[in-house]
Amino acid sequence: MNKKEILSNLDTRDANFLKDVDFDIKEDSITLTTYDSFVKDYIFPNITQKIKELTGKQVFGKLEIRLEENQDSISLFNRFGIVLGNMDLDPSLTKERLVIGDFNKRAVTAKDNLLDWQSDRIKNILTIWGGTGLGKTHILHTAGWDVVRQKKNIYLADSNRFIDEVLKYSKEKKLDSMHSVWNDCTMILFDDLQGLSEKAKKIPLVESELFNAIQIFTQPKKRCIFACDRNPLALQFDDRINYRLAENAVEITRPDKDARIEILKKLFGERSREIKKEFIDLLAEKLNQNVRQLMGAVNSINIQMELGSPIDEQTITVVIASLAVSLRAHKTDPLERIVNHVIMNMGVERNELFEKRSRNPARITAIAVARLLYPKIEVDTIAKFFNTSRKSVYEIAEREAKTDSVVSIMSLIMAEGR
Repeated sequence: MNKKEILSNLDTRDANFLKDVDFDIKEDSITLTTYDSFVKDYIFPNITQKIKELTGKQVFGKLEIRLEENQDSISLFNRFGIVLGNMDLDPSLTKERLVIGDFNKRAVTAKDNLLDWQSDRIKNILTIWGGTGLGKTHILHTAGWDVVRQKKNIYLADSNRFIDEVLKYSKEKKLDSMHSVWNDCTMILFDDLQGLSEKAKKIPLVESELFNAIQIFTQPKKRCIFACDRNPLALQFDDRINYRLAENAVEITRPDKDARIEILKKLFGERSREIKKEFIDLLAEKLNQNVRQLMGAVNSINIQMELGSPIDEQTITVVIASLAVSLRAHKTDPLERIVNHVIMNMGVERNELFEKRSRNPARITAIAVARLLYPKIEVDTIAKFFNTSRKSVYEIAEREAKTDSVVSIMSLIMAEGR
């Protein structure tokens, strides 16, 4: 079966999402390649299974970053600094496209302060953390573009590429060459650090090289920015790394409704689409999890408009419902999953949940659910994640086991499937 035949056997919504996806069809496998992170994270997990059942072939999905062939992005690399590592700065993740609100203002300010090269008083390390799809990568790349424009070299990495590179240089006995590359750079930008954290104990050399990178990039006149999906103190590195990452850690929270409205306006405006104000308000009210969810809504509505379909309240309702289902089906870190459920069902902001005060119902509920629902997660891990003691985890779980809030959150997560 070719792409056209496969799409004709899928329902209209799924076919629309795959319209701009590249199909590499081989004898026993199909690889789907998208340039949209939303499609990769939220659409592929369901559609790949459907295509597998339809064709009898193994189906894989991957994300690629498309570099626009325009004078601005190309000349920037030729005339100014060098981007080293196995990644490229994303031309779409610029300062001009970044919506700033209460949810990310502290992180953006911290990033701007870090790039003040004249100041000797600022910390030269920054960790931006928060849930999936909140814009951490966008802020990281705006920092990269700023530094490249200042004719400075940067090293861009994420967990998988960092692991591959360390193992490659180690096998070739050329780790000194890798260190030399780092020494030639002014800044390291490291995304998705939690992925490295989960593998660190299995590959001690990689954790050791992360420490070396931090040592190099916290020297005078150098900078490092890391991004991860949880409090750096909850990462599974040695304390010497965790505490360095936590020196200047700033959280991004969920965007409030005003910010979500501005994000939707900007996204629709970039596509030259006019959407009724009441529809934007409805989308902003119901899609309250992250920026990626809003991008998915805009992409879906854009497809409907390209097909000539009317954009009415029913269409908006269907889009909202489909995205809610996709997010529920998306697998996340168990502790982050608990946090998201507590936030949604107890009506608190993420920063409120993590506040250490004598009686914080949201935090207490989250700790109890973590201990009771996931007994295989080490107590030390739960304690680090919520910045508390082992003793408190045990006491809270025992005391709160039968409270309504704990039972309710546990029931919701079990209904989805742990």
